[in-house]
Amino acid sequence: MIISWGKSLALERLDVSLSTKSLIIRFMVFFAVGFSLTFAFFTFLELRVLNEWMFSYSRTFSNFVEYEVKRWSEQYFHNVLLYTALAKDIAWLSERELTAFKESNPEVLKVSIVEANAEEIFPYPYRIQAREGLLQVRFLVFDDASRALVKDRGVEAVIDPQLVLHRLGMDEVVEIVSQDGRPFAFGLRVNYQKLWEGFYSTGRLVFSLLVGIFAAFLVLFFDYRKRLDVERALRREYKHQSQALRMMNEFFRSALCSDCSSLGYSQILERAVEVIPHAQGGSILARQGNFLVFEATLGYPLDALRQLRFGVDRLEARPECAAILRGEPALVTDLKRLLEVCLDKEVHQSLLQNLRFERVKCSLSVAIGVEGKLQAVLILDNFEEEEAFSSAEIEMLKLFAGQVSALWTRRTFEERLSFQTRELGVKSRILTEMLSFMKALLDPGHRFNYADILRKAVELVPGAQRGSLLLKAGEVFVFRAAVGYDLEKLARVTLTGEELSREMTPEVKVVRNLDELNRSRLSKEKLELLAESGREGTIRATLSVPLVLEGEIVGFFNLDNLEDPEAFGPGEIEIAQLFAEQISVVLERLRLEEKLEEQKRLLEHLSCHDPLTDLLNKRAFQEMAGKVLALARREKKPAFVLYLDLRGFKEVNDRFGHEAGDAILQVIAERLQKSLRENDVLARVGGDEFIIVIYGGDRNSVAGIAERIASSVREPLVWEGNVLSVAANLGIAIYPEDADTLEELVRKADLAMYRAKRNGASFAFFSE
Repeated sequence: MIISWGKSLALERLDVSLSTKSLIIRFMVFFAVGFSLTFAFFTFLELRVLNEWMFSYSRTFSNFVEYEVKRWSEQYFHNVLLYTALAKDIAWLSERELTAFKESNPEVLKVSIVEANAEEIFPYPYRIQAREGLLQVRFLVFDDASRALVKDRGVEAVIDPQLVLHRLGMDEVVEIVSQDGRPFAFGLRVNYQKLWEGFYSTGRLVFSLLVGIFAAFLVLFFDYRKRLDVERALRREYKHQSQALRMMNEFFRSALCSDCSSLGYSQILERAVEVIPHAQGGSILARQGNFLVFEATLGYPLDALRQLRFGVDRLEARPECAAILRGEPALVTDLKRLLEVCLDKEVHQSLLQNLRFERVKCSLSVAIGVEGKLQAVLILDNFEEEEAFSSAEIEMLKLFAGQVSALWTRRTFEERLSFQTRELGVKSRILTEMLSFMKALLDPGHRFNYADILRKAVELVPGAQRGSLLLKAGEVFVFRAAVGYDLEKLARVTLTGEELSREMTPEVKVVRNLDELNRSRLSKEKLELLAESGREGTIRATLSVPLVLEGEIVGFFNLDNLEDPEAFGPGEIEIAQLFAEQISVVLERLRLEEKLEEQKRLLEHLSCHDPLTDLLNKRAFQEMAGKVLALARREKKPAFVLYLDLRGFKEVNDRFGHEAGDAILQVIAERLQKSLRENDVLARVGGDEFIIVIYGGDRNSVAGIAERIASSVREPLVWEGNVLSVAANLGIAIYPEDADTLEELVRKADLAMYRAKRNGASFAFFSE
């Protein structure tokens, strides 16, 4: 692979430089340049001649027109006959004179008498202007002596300028246009196309072509000579590169076939000096922490150099060295100055005296990295020439460093793979135990126990020696389980979110300064309780694992190590996170079961109770009242059914609305419950109707209860600043005196209630 790369490095440049396509492109470029410059030069000269000719044509045309118009003015418009005709408005005379003028001058297309203001033209006897490609001339009319003129009238003549050009012999090269032409004379515009066509010549084109071809061949000749020299140099370079790259290929092939760990710095340096042309000595600086230290040398005493240490931070701060550390090959021709920058003055002087670094004329350096991190710096030296290393040697050294980096990366990967294999075995065992534990927790017959969960977490997470479990209770966190601590004392400590030793975030955190954080956040009493429980002053590292349910943090596993601050690494964090996720599933299941049970109880309650007053509804009343009657029948004791209706409720409801009515019903329900015994049955069976079943007693005691109920209902109540009042009418039926079935007792109690309402009484017995 390396040999093929070296071959392409030399021959590819040669093939591209001498390809037919490249030669054709160069020929076309130089031909186009030569042709264009020559053609442009001749065109420039001809344009200058064209402009001079056009200026001459314009001047000749202007002079001729001025001469003719002046002659016409003096000959035809300084005329006493025309003056008299215009002044006295003699039409036939003016027409005769103008006709004679037009017939004598064929370039005049039209002549007419027009209104004119002499002051606009005077002191000139005429005015010339262009209009729509024609010349328009206005003449003032004088008498023969030029002493008088017609002030309000004049003569306008329209002249065809193309006929004028014909008289001058210029109509074949100049054409008058009405617009889109070039300025000519008197505001006229002309087309120079005919004149330009006259200038165009095949000779100019042919000469430009010849000059372009000659220029292209001349440049290509010198370029080809230069390329032949480059070809010879590249072939020599390729020969040296092929040999060096073949050696490099053999070295790395043998390294790949053997154990990478056996490849030392000395072997790498020796092969680099052997492979890279013009390399006569060198050294390798390996990274140890934040320093670079000599690990191999060739041409220098290694023991003396090992005493030197180069700080990486100091080197990175120097532009001369920073580029090398980033992996860019650098050519150093002044090693003495570089050492002055990188070393202290005393160390630098000792180095020059004892190690004779002044012999180095040229150094080539490159950094070797593994996974983007600096591992070593390879330096090759030449002791004879300051420009010994060319760009080819720099590329070869860069390739060499890349291959070394690949070998070291492979070695690192193999070591990491071996470690991960061992770690994977440990994790597999832990996960197996974790799954078995979770399976047991999810068993419907398993009794949920926080202590068991915490104990298993301490057992499974490597490095965990003790632990505690914090769960959220309202706005605070409380200790619900502990391993290695006194839970009785810990349970007396409550922590707010601000008092926790970590932020309320879902990430697993390692806390190494727990005692310091506790002292800064907790009160003296809480610190004393923690100390008494054994959780203060002994913990070196805590792995805080949040429990998250539905996006909310509901608790924390705190796994503690009492010996090593670095006990918890990425592997331990991963296992703890996985355990917390599984426990969150268990807690989520428990929470869902509690919610379902609560919803079940709520539905059962709603099915038996009135939603407004929370009293028994009609269905539940029938069930409960039936049980009371069955008890009374079995015990042969009386039972009383009271039917209650609110008097005045409808008026309040109509006046103040349903909200006021609902408020009254809720208050009346509370008053009724306070007026009855706990085992009495109370239900709402209509809008403002209630039924009560009382077990045992006699007529007098029940009458007292009815009177107490009526009295409590009559008490006024205040709703939104309004005093509301209602009253109660009760009807009472007695088992078994009035009836022995619930339906009959209710019906008769209802009848008794209506009798009490008619009589204006608070209550009435059916049997009265």
